[in-house]
Amino acid sequence: MKPIHSLFVIVSLLLLAACAGQVHRTPTSPLPDESTSPIEPPTHTASVPTRTALPIATRTPTAIPPTATVFPIETVTAGGGWIAYTSKRSGNAEIYIMRTDGSARLRLTNHPAYDAWPTWSPDGTQIAFMSKRNGNPDIYIMEANGSNLRSLTHHAANDTWPDWSPDGSKIAFVSRRDGNFEVYVVNVDGSHLQRLTNTPGHEDFATWSPDGTQIIFTRIESNEGTYIMNADGSNERKLADFLGLEFAWSPDGTKIAFGSDHQGFRGLYLMDPDGSNLQCISRTMYGDNGPDWSPDGTRLVFSSWRDGDWEIYVMNLDGGDLQQLTRNLADDEFPAWQPTQASQTP
Repeated sequence: MKPIHSLFVIVSLLLLAACAGQVHRTPTSPLPDESTSPIEPPTHTASVPTRTALPIATRTPTAIPPTATVFPIETVTAGGGWIAYTSKRSGNAEIYIMRTDGSARLRLTNHPAYDAWPTWSPDGTQIAFMSKRNGNPDIYIMEANGSNLRSLTHHAANDTWPDWSPDGSKIAFVSRRDGNFEVYVVNVDGSHLQRLTNTPGHEDFATWSPDGTQIIFTRIESNEGTYIMNADGSNERKLADFLGLEFAWSPDGTKIAFGSDHQGFRGLYLMDPDGSNLQCISRTMYGDNGPDWSPDGTRLVFSSWRDGDWEIYVMNLDGGDLQQLTRNLADDEFPAWQPTQASQTP
C-alpha cells in the first residue's frame, strides 16, 4: 500500500502547485495613476500656429443609464460645503464627494473604467469629469448627487481635463482629435465646439479666469511654458518658461495656484495673472499637486504624496494650518472645491 500512498501524495502536491500558480490578478486601471493628464509625442509637424477659433461639427450630449449609487438630491446641496475628488479606494478610479472636513464621503460613479478630474458647475449643482467608459477618454456631466449622467463628448481621440466656464454655459477641455492636444470649448449642450489653439505643441490644463475673459494653459514640445489667452483664443502670451500644472484661479481673480516641477520637485505655487510675484507655498518636497480654492479664497485643497500615496489636504495660503482630509492606502487626488455662485462673481 505504500507505493499507492506515495503516488497519492505526489499527485496531490502537483495539483496544489498547479492551483497555486493560478493567482487571481485584479485588472489595473486603464489609465496610469498620474497627477497630470497623459501627454504623448506629436505624430506630425503642424504649420505656423494661428489663433483663429475654428468651428467644428458638434453633437448633442447623450444620456446614459446611471451606474452609480444615486443619493437624495437634498443630501448634496449647493453652497461650497463639498469637495469632489478622484479615489481608487473601491479598486479603480471613481468620482467621490466629501464634506470640507473630510466627513460624509459619497461615491458618485461606479464603473470599471477610469473616472477622474471632476470640475463643478459655477452654481455647485453639477459635476463634469473625464471617463474612459466609452473606451477612450471623453467628457461627461452629472448632477452633484451622481444622477442624470450624460456624455458631452464622444470621439475616438482623447478628450481630457474639463473646466467649467464661470457663466455655466461652456466647458473648456483639451483634445487630441486633430493629432496633438489642443484647447477646445463646447457649450454644455454639446453644441458649438471650437478649437482655440492650433500649434505643433501639446496644450493642457486649460482653465478659465473667474470673469470668463481668459484661459490659462500649458504647452510642451514647442516653445514650452505657461500661457494665457483671451477666451476666444486671441491675444496669446507667455507667462512663464516653465510648465504649470493643474491651474486654479482665486475666486477674486487676483492669484493663480498651480503645481510645478520646475525647482526639481512637485510643489504648489502662487502667481499673479501676469506671471509676476511667483511664490512657492509647499513645505515638503514629497509632491503636492492639483490645488483648488475655497469659495472665500482663504484656503487651498490639494493632493500630496507626503504620506506615501496621494491623499487630500487643506491649508492656508501660506502653507499653515495643514489638515489631512483622506487617509487610506488607495490614491485620493484631483480635488475640486464646490463653489458658491457668489464666489464666481468678479
